[in-house]
Amino acid sequence: MLDRLNSQFQAVYEALDKADEQAVQQVVDGESAITEYILAATEAHVARLEHGQCDILSGVIFLDLLAHLERVGDHLLNIAERAGTVIQVTKS
Repeated sequence: MLDRLNSQFQAVYEALDKADEQAVQQVVDGESAITEYILAATEAHVARLEHGQCDILSGVIFLDLLAHLERVGDHLLNIAERAGTVIQVTKS
């Protein structure tokens, strides 16, 4: 997950630094991978909770962490989308 977010951040940086529309698209395309990871991690965690493999407090913390990481990805996507709009306007 952290590697994916790092890739997203690098692509946003490229989009802003070099007005790179392909980097914007990379962020947009990468968002689905983040969402899929979050869903899979949440499902796996719920299964662990159901089988008593972890306690509830650590489970809440884990799910909260996942939610925050997802928000980071959402913010990166928002920045990339706005950068894409600016790139298109400035190239016109």
